[in-house]
Amino acid sequence: MKAPARLHVLLMTLALAGLAGCTVRKISVPHIATDLQPLPPPRERAFAPSFDCTEAGSAVQDMVCGSPTLAALDKELAAAFRRQLREGDLIGRDQLLATQRHWLVTRRADCAIPAARQPDLAPDPQMEACLAGLYRQRIAAIAAWSVPLQRDALAPMAAYVEVTGADYRDPGLCTPLAALLEAQVQRSGTIDPAHLPALTELAGTHGAAVAEQPFHLAVSSFEGGADQGYGLRARALFAGDAQRPAFDQAAFTKWIKAQPNAGGRFSLSESDAKDFAAIDVIRYQGRLLALAVEPWGYYSPAAIGESSYAGLVEILGPGQVEPRCLFKTYQRPPIHGEFDTLANFGQLTALLDGLQGMPSDEFVANDRREAYLFDQELRWSLVNQPLIGTAEVRQAGWAGWLHHRQDALLEALFAWSERDLASKRLYRRLIELLQPAQAELAQTFQQSQGLKPGEAQQAAELVLLELMAHRIGTYPGSAAIEAAAPTGLLSYRQHFPTAPAAGDLEAGRPIRSLYSAVLNRLPEDAVEDYVKYEFLVPGNAHSTGAAGETSLMAAVEQPDTTTMLLQAGADPNEANQWHKTPLMAAAQLDRLETARLLIEAHADVAAVTVSFSAAESGVPMFQVHTGGRTALMYAAAGGHAPLIRLLLDHGAKPGDRDTAGRNACDYLRDNAGLSDAERKEAMALLCR
Repeated sequence: MKAPARLHVLLMTLALAGLAGCTVRKISVPHIATDLQPLPPPRERAFAPSFDCTEAGSAVQDMVCGSPTLAALDKELAAAFRRQLREGDLIGRDQLLATQRHWLVTRRADCAIPAARQPDLAPDPQMEACLAGLYRQRIAAIAAWSVPLQRDALAPMAAYVEVTGADYRDPGLCTPLAALLEAQVQRSGTIDPAHLPALTELAGTHGAAVAEQPFHLAVSSFEGGADQGYGLRARALFAGDAQRPAFDQAAFTKWIKAQPNAGGRFSLSESDAKDFAAIDVIRYQGRLLALAVEPWGYYSPAAIGESSYAGLVEILGPGQVEPRCLFKTYQRPPIHGEFDTLANFGQLTALLDGLQGMPSDEFVANDRREAYLFDQELRWSLVNQPLIGTAEVRQAGWAGWLHHRQDALLEALFAWSERDLASKRLYRRLIELLQPAQAELAQTFQQSQGLKPGEAQQAAELVLLELMAHRIGTYPGSAAIEAAAPTGLLSYRQHFPTAPAAGDLEAGRPIRSLYSAVLNRLPEDAVEDYVKYEFLVPGNAHSTGAAGETSLMAAVEQPDTTTMLLQAGADPNEANQWHKTPLMAAAQLDRLETARLLIEAHADVAAVTVSFSAAESGVPMFQVHTGGRTALMYAAAGGHAPLIRLLLDHGAKPGDRDTAGRNACDYLRDNAGLSDAERKEAMALLCR
């Protein structure tokens, strides 16, 4: 499919699940098929960038793999980018990812790098210098990225996290410490011993990695991958012995297993990676202790109703620890698939899932995997912890950027809908679903999580904003990707409603051609003026849509307009670039009256389409079809017996076959809109 025909406003969605309120034990990223031509394996390098050069798919990636300077800069950028992703807030990460995608897809053009791949050639010095400059600029921009949050008096995480006792073996120690930790959760939404004045941090996740007093104390930490949000994680506590851990997940899960009903856990370990969100060695009440905290939220992959835990152990000497306090620290909200049953939201999600463009070649497999994983985290969090997302929008001033992006998306969506009748029909259906879907979401948030009406409405709007952005935004440099820093959009005034109603996007928009007037169903007198201009003024060209779709093809849902066009001299056999005719368009939509008008005007019932690959501008993905189709095949696939009979009565041949060898009877088997009686009647006509 050639580039002009892609749904260039539509974002590749990497096998996204519906926005259901379920949790995830293991994340499986599907195989992403590409249409890249195989290339000879590049020669081995003594250096490597942040990605696997065997997965390179573009000229820019080949250049990076062929230059030690660019490879080093690529690694430096990746490290800085991941650090910011780890430290950013939920909505801020989404914006940062968008700017990174924008940078990736624009760098080739910015440095005038040819699109043709030549992976075994040394990089051009001038292009390499330009690209190195872009890398340095991007690294500086990432380093300067900062969106300060204005914290509320109550942290939104406190709505989902509560520190409660599970196993107090030393109540005098555990009870006051639990109160301190709960107060910190309420205040900041975290458990960070380094910021509690009653505690002294010696070593660990929130302090130095190693302390030597009273003996060697260390916490092994690592940066998680994209499937852990690049977060810093802790594996084990070492006390007096740098080789043998004194406390780790094995010891922790053994402790939990000893609780009644195994702590209410279906799995012994809360973390698939067998690690902790944090381990800190502290002094409290004159005692040497270590606090190990499991991850919360999306990164604590437990089932509904399970809890994350925190364990406090006392370090009695080198290699000697004793369990003291086991705390429950996180209880998932009561989401049990409520979003799975929302009819309008489900239809909207399915509709958006069908609008998938192709990913840019500028994204290696890890880029696509990273985008998918962060999108999964964002969607899970917005559904299961809605107060966090709405609080971040308020505290960091994200509303301006979100609405600016939504306006750009809606503008691009309308422009895309002007391509052809199929796009316009799909666009209308999408617009019809937005407001009902938002209302369903808001009601569900009230019922399932007890949100107040205003809170539920804000949460539903945020889900819709992100759903639209991730499904109909575009990687390859669309206006829907906001590349500017968000601080300039704090006072942005929204142009369109978040969920526009039918007609909101069309209001005040000029119509500049007959084709657009027909497509947008202008009143008959207005269409008549355009007809007079295009058909009665000598020398005026006839306007068309994508791939040469004619006004007559766009009018097949409107018999009166079809009659007006035919009377003005529109050719019933004028086809688009892949030879689809108005009669085929009418048959595809089961428009009996329009089909009769076209046949009376001598439309050719025997006309056939060419393969979509032969079309000059290609075909939208949802219109991809087999070549050699006739109007009768279209009618058999989606029409009813009266239309089929009309075509047969005027010479259509049921035995004709398309380029895949299918005839009208074969297409009839795919027609899901027929009753048993109608199918029997149609089969009698076609399957002889």
